[in-house]
Amino acid sequence: MTRGQLAEVIAQLCGDKNAQPIHVTKRVMRMLHAQLSILQEKTGGQVAVPAIGVTTQRKSSPFRHDRITQLAALRTVTDRFVLDLVERPKVGVEEAAGRLLFAAIIFGGLVFKPLLVALPKALNNTLFGARGLLWLDLELEEGAACPRRWFPDPVTQCLILNWQKAGHAWPIATNSPTTTARLVAKTLAAFGCSGRETQLSWLIDANLVRLRIEMPALLVDFLESPQRGQSLPARAWWRLLCNYHLSASHGDGAERQREPVPGDDFPARTNVSPGTADDQHVLRLLSKALTPTGSARNLKPAAAVRALNALRAQANAGILAGLLIDWSAWIISGTDRRRLRPSSVRRYLSALAAPLLASAGELDPRDESVDELGSRYEQTLASIRNPLQRQMASIALQHFHQFLTLGYDVPPVVIDGVVTGIQQVNANTLSDSEYARIRTLIDQSNLRGRSKRMLRVMCTFLYRLGLRRNELAWLRLADIQSDPGDKRPLLWVHTHPKSSLKTQSSLRRLALGHLMPADERRELWAWKAIRLRELGAHPPHDALLFCEQGADTQRVSDHEIDILVTLA
Repeated sequence: MTRGQLAEVIAQLCGDKNAQPIHVTKRVMRMLHAQLSILQEKTGGQVAVPAIGVTTQRKSSPFRHDRITQLAALRTVTDRFVLDLVERPKVGVEEAAGRLLFAAIIFGGLVFKPLLVALPKALNNTLFGARGLLWLDLELEEGAACPRRWFPDPVTQCLILNWQKAGHAWPIATNSPTTTARLVAKTLAAFGCSGRETQLSWLIDANLVRLRIEMPALLVDFLESPQRGQSLPARAWWRLLCNYHLSASHGDGAERQREPVPGDDFPARTNVSPGTADDQHVLRLLSKALTPTGSARNLKPAAAVRALNALRAQANAGILAGLLIDWSAWIISGTDRRRLRPSSVRRYLSALAAPLLASAGELDPRDESVDELGSRYEQTLASIRNPLQRQMASIALQHFHQFLTLGYDVPPVVIDGVVTGIQQVNANTLSDSEYARIRTLIDQSNLRGRSKRMLRVMCTFLYRLGLRRNELAWLRLADIQSDPGDKRPLLWVHTHPKSSLKTQSSLRRLALGHLMPADERRELWAWKAIRLRELGAHPPHDALLFCEQGADTQRVSDHEIDILVTLA
């Protein structure tokens, strides 16, 4: 009897028309397992019961067809907003408030509703400015630690300054998601929008699709979450939003200039050397700050954060030890999934802090390369002999590096040993600026000329043609069905004896003349000429387009493709 037949029989025996067969089957299976275990102990026999299938959760893709169609409507709404802003610079208080909320969503990236609701209060209480910067500290709860330091974009900055100059008071005494949505809808209706385009939820969803196309995925995940941190400064944010980038020929000197950061957010640089008695003493004080005193079983998060802030101000900690203190306070005072209890942070630090200081205590993670950080992280985990402690340290290291990424713009690093329980959709798309940045990094790398050419063409295929890794690695020279002089060059992506696509019988014909600019097509023809010279007068029919030198039928290693993914 199959599992489905068994479920139907049990549902009929149950007599409950509303009962779901799979749930009844699970209950009966657990009962059978218990009874058969008793029988096995008494008789020594072995009985097998079929297991119930486990359903793996899968998040819906942010690029579904119904969401992509929102982009054109969002662009129309944005154009109408800008035109109305120019034609009617002075409006009433309610419409001015709605304009400010609309600009904060569309141009400022404020797409988490509770933070949007907290914006009116922040305009009066936590609006700051220094050294040409303007920022707001948005609070989700009264008296709670500031979860988000938000730097408004230039458009929203102008609206905020005009609001302050006019001396307006927020038109609604008690702000809520409903009143916020009503203000936005009234403002959009004033310049001709109607229907779903005036709904706050639709506006946020459509803007999230646009941001996921233009922005790095890690940044968008941060924007639509309640976790603590700070947004990008206005200049860096506007450059990403407007797709401003430098070409590969001009280098990346301008992109290395960092924005000024207000206040004393960054740990002070000290002359304390790593692994010394000072750092060891700081670790002991850090563990003590996270330990409950007296008869209390657990330490309250607010008390732990106060103790950590006091320790940070008084202790003579090195750079990395100071960052560990800041991370502890950040993750304890976080919200939702990003918050840990003080006892959990203490256990993580007991597994990670000492090995990390021993391996990388002299480094400043904010100034090191991705390869250097990855190497030091590997040394840290390799120095921990206990497998349970090593697993705990790898999880803590992931949380710690995420703090560095969100708070100090440190590039992401792949940490071995960290596994997630929910299957995630890989929706990491590249924007124009990121694509140009990757090509710049390839040109500035220490690779040989042939490897640089190959990586540039591979990067073009990934970005312009949307190929998967397996499709890219197994492309053959014969799949390019044209010569440099043809006006309609084609690329065929199909299954062949050495490789199969995701769908066995699929076949795609890509028009390179429409998908690739002329300069990138010239790079492709130059690379194809190099491969033909390497193969000689009689190239084999299965010669690959991308391969290591001297290995004409052996695909490029995953490391070569992972270089592009890491750069992205």
